[in-house]
Amino acid sequence: MAGPRDGNFRIFHCDLTLARQAAEIAESVRTAQAKRWNSPAATATWTPRCDLYLHPNSRNYAEATGQPEVSPGVSTLANNGTRVVSRRMNLRTNNPLMLTATLPHEVTHIVMADVFIVRQIPRWADEGIAVLAEPIAEQRNRVADLQEPLESGRVFPVGQLMKMDYPDEKDWRLFYAQSVSLTRYLVDQGPPSDSSSSCATRSASAPRPHSGRLPDRRTGRAPQPMASPRAEAARRGHGLEPRCQFAGADNHAMIGRRPGLGLRSALRPEGPPEQSPG
Repeated sequence: MAGPRDGNFRIFHCDLTLARQAAEIAESVRTAQAKRWNSPAATATWTPRCDLYLHPNSRNYAEATGQPEVSPGVSTLANNGTRVVSRRMNLRTNNPLMLTATLPHEVTHIVMADVFIVRQIPRWADEGIAVLAEPIAEQRNRVADLQEPLESGRVFPVGQLMKMDYPDEKDWRLFYAQSVSLTRYLVDQGPPSDSSSSCATRSASAPRPHSGRLPDRRTGRAPQPMASPRAEAARRGHGLEPRCQFAGADNHAMIGRRPGLGLRSALRPEGPPEQSPG
């Protein structure tokens, strides 16, 4: 068994070297993003820790999670109205952007969940903030998606963007591009910590529909219910777990599901744990 035993991530893997890389990057991103956005994670360790499953191939990933094989990752969060009580990420290691883009994006979502417990962070702000954790090249790709809609006048009005849930599949790229653009604009106006609060106060007061089933960003398919880890795997509480253990039968509350690169459903207070519909 390798890796620090007091870290914030418990990693299940088939490749110890890759697992150590992922652990180092995840901890680094967590620290940087928590400080940047004034998250409680900046001064406290996660309890429970975040379980990170590194699947060796697309087939294994799809079988364990119920997601399409082309999906690069999926995350699950649950809170009880006071604190986050469950954190989990599943990533496929044959995704070339796993360490550089997908992992930082997903870790940022989980960091932000500590900031917005009672009131859900707006969709556009959550995705925009997570994209800012990706490499500059990836951010530029998102911005480029906005050029044609701006020239043709085919953009969401800002008021609509701030209140909306995820759009139809045909508007995914536009939604991400505008979300990143607006988030970047607000960040440029002042300290990022103020911007994260601004993201909430400017739009969280407007009700939005909660969507329990979200289409995958690349395929348009709705995610399927995800298998939870084996009880035996869940009991192994130290840093890096050197065995391949990805699926099991014990159910756990799953509220915020993020198929693809960070697409997420509602994070809302829950009573007794229940299985998310997906």
